[in-house]
Amino acid sequence: MTERPLVTVCLLAYNQARYIRQCAESLLAQETDFPFLILAHDDASTDGTDKILSEYAERYPDRFRLIAEEENTYSKDTRVMARHMWPLIDSPYTAICEGDDYWTDPRKLAIQVGYLEEHPEYALSVSNAHLVNGEGEPAGELAPYAADTDMPVEDLIAGGGGFIATASVVTRTAYLRDLPEYYFRSTVGDAPLQLYLASLGKTRWHAGRLCAYRVNAAGSWTLAQLTGKRENYIRFHTSMADMLTGFDEATGGAYHTAVGTAVARHRFEVARLRCDLKTMRSAENAGFYRAMTGKERRRVYLMKYCPWAVALYRRFRFGGK
Repeated sequence: MTERPLVTVCLLAYNQARYIRQCAESLLAQETDFPFLILAHDDASTDGTDKILSEYAERYPDRFRLIAEEENTYSKDTRVMARHMWPLIDSPYTAICEGDDYWTDPRKLAIQVGYLEEHPEYALSVSNAHLVNGEGEPAGELAPYAADTDMPVEDLIAGGGGFIATASVVTRTAYLRDLPEYYFRSTVGDAPLQLYLASLGKTRWHAGRLCAYRVNAAGSWTLAQLTGKRENYIRFHTSMADMLTGFDEATGGAYHTAVGTAVARHRFEVARLRCDLKTMRSAENAGFYRAMTGKERRRVYLMKYCPWAVALYRRFRFGGK
C-alpha cells in the first residue's frame, strides 16, 4: 500500500475456517474514498483458517496483511490484539471484526470513520447488529436504540460486554497506545475495552445494522457454558467485578452507582454458579434473587442437592461433555 491507510481493520481469527471467507470478503467489500488496511491475526489455527488467510494476503498484498502465529497466544494471554496487533497499527483509526462475524453494509467504514473525522469529541463509534447462529440463520438483533444517538456510559455498564457487538467497533488508534491497568484484569477484552473508550469521550451509536454477530458458534463462551464449563464463568464474573472496580477508581467514581450495581450482579452470578444459596438469598442480593425465574432457582437447587442428576442430563444432552 503506497498511501498510509486511514483505518486498519483488525481481523482476529482462530479455527474459523467455516466462516472466515465470509468475514474477509465483507471487509474487502467496503466502499470508501480513503485507503484502509486489513490486518489479520491467526492464532495457530489447526483447521486451515491460516491457509485461507494466507490466500487473501497473497491475493491482496496492498490491502491484506497476515500475522500467522506458530503457537497459540490466546492460551497464554487473552489480550491478543493489545499484545500482537495494535502496536503495529499506523493509521489514525482502528476497526475490529472477529473471524466468525462479518460486516453487512459496504458503507460501514465510510459511515463510522466519516463521523469520527467530523466530530473529534467522539472516542468511539458503534452500531446495531444482526444476530446469526452457527448456520448463518437469523437469530435476532442487537439493537438497543431505534435511531442514531449518543450512548450513555451507564447503559454500557448495565448492559455488560454483550451490549455492543465487537464487530461494530471503530475508534481512534491513539487511545489503544496506553491501556489502563484495569483493562488487563478481566478474562475477556471486549468489555473493558468498550468501557475504557467510552470513558474517553462521546460514543456515537448508529442505528443501522452494519454488521452481524454470530452466537453459539464453535469455541464461543456461550457454547462453553452450555457444555457445563462453569469454572470459566466463575472466573469471568469474578474478573469482571474486579475490572469494574478498577474502572470506578480510574474514573473517579463518575459512574459509581451504575458500577456498584454491575459489580453486585457479577458477584451474585458467582454465588449462583457455586450454588451458594445463603449468599444468593442475603439481603443485599434480594433483588437479584427475586428476579430469577422458578426454573432458574430449581436448577440451582438441583446443582446443589442432586448434582448426579445434572451430570446424568449433561451426559445425555451433550454426549458426555
